[in-house]
Amino acid sequence: MKMLKNMFRAFLYFSANSTYEMKPHHVFLFFVVVLSIAFLFKKSSYLLNFLSYNNDAHFSERLDIQPNPDSSEIEVDSVFFVNELPDSNIAKFTGHESDLGDSVVMSEFISYAENDTLHFQHALHAFFNQLKLASDSVVRIVYYGDSQIEGDRIVHPLREVFQQRFGGKGIGYMPAEMYFNTSENYAIITKHFDKHIVAYTSNFFTSNFGLYGRCFSPIKTDAQIRINNRNNSKNFDVFKVLYAGKAGLKLDADKNWCFEEDLNSSEFACKSYLFDEAPSTLRLNFAGADSFCLFGFLFDPLSGITVDHVPFRGNANLMLNRFDAESFIEMGKLLKPSLIILHFGLNVVPDIRENYKSYQKALERDIILLKKFLPNVSVLLVGVSDMARSVNGQLEPYPNIDAIVDAQRLAATNTGAYFYDLREHMGGKGAVIEWVERGLAKSDYAHFTLEGSQLVGQGIADTLLTMYNEYLQAND
Repeated sequence: MKMLKNMFRAFLYFSANSTYEMKPHHVFLFFVVVLSIAFLFKKSSYLLNFLSYNNDAHFSERLDIQPNPDSSEIEVDSVFFVNELPDSNIAKFTGHESDLGDSVVMSEFISYAENDTLHFQHALHAFFNQLKLASDSVVRIVYYGDSQIEGDRIVHPLREVFQQRFGGKGIGYMPAEMYFNTSENYAIITKHFDKHIVAYTSNFFTSNFGLYGRCFSPIKTDAQIRINNRNNSKNFDVFKVLYAGKAGLKLDADKNWCFEEDLNSSEFACKSYLFDEAPSTLRLNFAGADSFCLFGFLFDPLSGITVDHVPFRGNANLMLNRFDAESFIEMGKLLKPSLIILHFGLNVVPDIRENYKSYQKALERDIILLKKFLPNVSVLLVGVSDMARSVNGQLEPYPNIDAIVDAQRLAATNTGAYFYDLREHMGGKGAVIEWVERGLAKSDYAHFTLEGSQLVGQGIADTLLTMYNEYLQAND
């Protein structure tokens, strides 16, 4: 009550119509209160702005561009924009629970904006070190992306370039779901499996997605999977089953190879099967499943390069805060990826905003968690490709791509990742219009054709190998 009286006296003292004489300690109290209110108002305005952006992200529709070669129109899905505020799962493994709300740029990560050479060396140093050992070990690259990489597009030509240079064979990861790999002509047919995949949704909880953002559970006793190698390709040495839990497995390969065993592991496990010659058909039957989770399969070499193709249709970023950290870390320790490639942004472009600070923070959050979960991994962030739309009957590039590219570049710089400006490599603003005319991009002016995907994948691979050669010269 006394404080309120002193505040009232201060108000009278500063009132133009008052003759009240203010004592010195009342003046001091008045200014303390005014400064405190100003400080609280400023902080609350930042909070309201941030929350309003994320609230808008939850309840507004975001465009998800789907490839449609038969139409010049863009098909859309209703999904959500960027992932939620950091949760305890992130704070547990970063140790920065209070910092992440305002900024995900941690002091432990160096800003390389002033020195591109230093940036390049630090960002890819771990990966380049592993490349030197590819003749004696498996060097794994995991390529995450949106629908731009579906069907092994972009990833396949990159894989080819690296395997030609460093050896290795196989297509790496394949999910345990109805899936067709357009590049290598592999097909998977599933029966009686339930699928869980990381995706945008307003209500979510962290789940046991492993390293690849997917898990599959048998829902009947006769659950089975068939894998057809339609090209009779001989391009892998080891077939690996990624799982956790308990189930009986019967594995048939072609007509004259059969193996039965019990899979039983309370944590993530990898069961490997070595073939003298890659079979044309694999059949897997699962019985007696008990809390069994199948994460997918690997078609790997004994040594050299393998590149995993992991698309998430509709995603704007990886959303690593939705992955169960323990299973991600355990799978990472076993598979030891050397390079993580993040290729997102296609679904962000149609959502035109004043700024993309929230998107930048979502990307930074993913990269920071990747570096925490996989301490020896290098991260490459591929920028969004050029996109165009029809305005009053005229094709125009989207006006917000500059801002999105800037957000992606800053996210990479602030977290010690390497940034590859794909739009610039395409030819800059409006380049996609020419790419469609040349048959390199589809008529939705967003997705690449197989020919365009080939150029993009080779371009990324060539850039990495050029930097690797420079790295070798500098560290001779």
